[in-house]
Amino acid sequence: MHTPSSKYLSRQPCVLKGLSLNELCFVVASGIAAGAVSGMLLGLITGFMAILMIAGIFTGGLIGYFVFSRVLVRLKGDAPAGLLKKRAVIVLAHYGLVQSPYRHYKGVWRTSRKIKG
Repeated sequence: MHTPSSKYLSRQPCVLKGLSLNELCFVVASGIAAGAVSGMLLGLITGFMAILMIAGIFTGGLIGYFVFSRVLVRLKGDAPAGLLKKRAVIVLAHYGLVQSPYRHYKGVWRTSRKIKG
């Protein structure tokens, strides 16, 4: 009996709408960061820095949980586990923000012209 390799399977169970715990924490943390930055900027404009920053953190967490999670679920779609992370690493490596763990061949692939028959 053939069993699939465990390196392609997600080891974390789905927590919310098909998102694993790591993905959900990433979404909520990015919402909190966006809320904190927007609250700080709004606080600098209005003069109520601390109150608006705290409100931005709470609002960002809620927006991250309810809105960004839907966006991430839509991006994941029916793709296999780990594909979205792999695509994100490839995009970040393209812009030079991280080093790509994947092999990238630059050059011409040589193929044999022999026809086996």
